[in-house]
Amino acid sequence: MTAADLTAKLEAMADPERAKAVARFFQCGPGEYGEGDQFRGIPVPIVRAAIRRFRSLPLPEIDKVLQSPWHEDRLASLSLLAHQFERGDEATRKSIYALYVQRFDRTSNWDLVDTSAPRIVGGWLADRDRGVLTKWAKSPRLWTRRVAVLATLFFIRQRDFDDLLRLAAMLLGDRANGTGETRTIHARKRLAGSRRRP
Repeated sequence: MTAADLTAKLEAMADPERAKAVARFFQCGPGEYGEGDQFRGIPVPIVRAAIRRFRSLPLPEIDKVLQSPWHEDRLASLSLLAHQFERGDEATRKSIYALYVQRFDRTSNWDLVDTSAPRIVGGWLADRDRGVLTKWAKSPRLWTRRVAVLATLFFIRQRDFDDLLRLAAMLLGDRANGTGETRTIHARKRLAGSRRRP
């Protein structure tokens, strides 16, 4: 199996008409938070089913798919990274975490972050220094801030709320950005959802 095999499989399932509606849902128009993202129009459950045969895809091949302009391709690759991270040894987990951080620019919408950040970033930092989350929470990039917040879900499931509360104190005080939208709207929504968890 190769990156080309996975890409071809996803391409064969594309639905251009559905893609138009999905692009609107993810706010990909000019000036919107997902501006420029491209969709094949494949439902998420179909993407998840399609990648089952590719769970052992080598990391360099996953990286190739991760650099695709197509949203579903990146969703597939991030799902594969999370799957391999959770089942990998220390060296594998370290490599996946490093690649994930290197490719932050490929996690460019909320579902991509939500699929991967708790499992990969949270999983890696669970028993390590978490100071990098503070750095990311101060990033001018919306999705990097969301990664910082979403990583704490892994800790919350272990009844550890300290990092969530620390990031909440930072992010809930942010002001509006230059577009007129709340600078951390997606991070705030995730914070609110996290704080409601038992």
